[in-house]
Amino acid sequence: PPRSTLFPYTTLFRSALKVLLGGTMAADAQVHRFFREAKAVAALDHPNIVPVYGMGEEKGRHYFSMKYLNGGTFEEVLRKADEPLDRKLGIFLKVCRALGYAHRKKIVHRDIKPSNILMSREGEPYLADFGLVKFIDSDSALTQTGACIGTWFYMSPEQAKGAKGKTDARSDVYSLGVILYQILTGQLPFVADHAIALQRKICEGYPVSPRDLVPEVPVALEDICLKAMEKSSRFRYANGEEMGHDLERFLKGEKVYASRGRVRAKIRKYVRTHRTALAMAFFLLVLGTSIFWGYERSKSEKFLRIQMECSRALGLFTDGREEEAFEIMRANRQKYPTSLEVHLTMASLCQRAGRMTEAKNAMD
Repeated sequence: PPRSTLFPYTTLFRSALKVLLGGTMAADAQVHRFFREAKAVAALDHPNIVPVYGMGEEKGRHYFSMKYLNGGTFEEVLRKADEPLDRKLGIFLKVCRALGYAHRKKIVHRDIKPSNILMSREGEPYLADFGLVKFIDSDSALTQTGACIGTWFYMSPEQAKGAKGKTDARSDVYSLGVILYQILTGQLPFVADHAIALQRKICEGYPVSPRDLVPEVPVALEDICLKAMEKSSRFRYANGEEMGHDLERFLKGEKVYASRGRVRAKIRKYVRTHRTALAMAFFLLVLGTSIFWGYERSKSEKFLRIQMECSRALGLFTDGREEEAFEIMRANRQKYPTSLEVHLTMASLCQRAGRMTEAKNAMD
């Protein structure tokens, strides 16, 4: 076409190329994963997910083209101290919705982080870089290796453990929780000098509550953040859309669902962080209960024996075998010197036998 026609065309449809590193030296698995990303994103049609225009190969170099965005990343937005919280939350809400849409399409991103959220010049966020994408129903070896996949600071506990088959939409929700934590506090929930220490913190530690760092943080926002970052995935939001709905309720001034489980969440956290002490306390409780009931049982058996001995003595006395009855009671008085039952029975026998002095001594 004439140059005058070509110029506005290239301006309106300016695109970016993503090229696979390694070129002709790239392994088959890398090429497969690369085009897998392209196909996954191409199947998604959402205003806040970077659209893919095409894919191909040129002289052994694999590439795909996508929407060109030159407004930086959400990471840069988070660095701006003067950026209003409402704007950050508005951007984050759109990301939640975009991720929720991908989850409905049975796609898990597995590498959600601020640098993978691209911004347009107009300030619109676009979820990008689906390079570690996993199809929820897929049995592909590329997604079932059990390796740690993702970026450490934003990785869920199940990803950090390399738990095979445990990564799903709720793993992405955890990463969203980390981003929200950054929005609220300006820092990451877990940091360490090396990967092993960081992995341990992610899997076993608990972040400082956002309100402990920034008291101005609304309680409801803290609840949303901590629910998304629950250690066990079964207590998190089911997907990005569900988290987005709760955030939307907060922005509308409505009660959020996350607040309903606040007390249970605190109990779970306390139990998890004090497992050793609670286990010891439980052991001591069981031991103490066993000793107590053993003592009570022993007392009951002792009382029953005393009653039987006293009844036997009274029976012998009634049958005219007084001396045998007194011998039994004298033996019991030595064996159970503090038993009121023994003393009362002895006094009764003495009174019936006319031994008033002995009866008085028994009562004393």
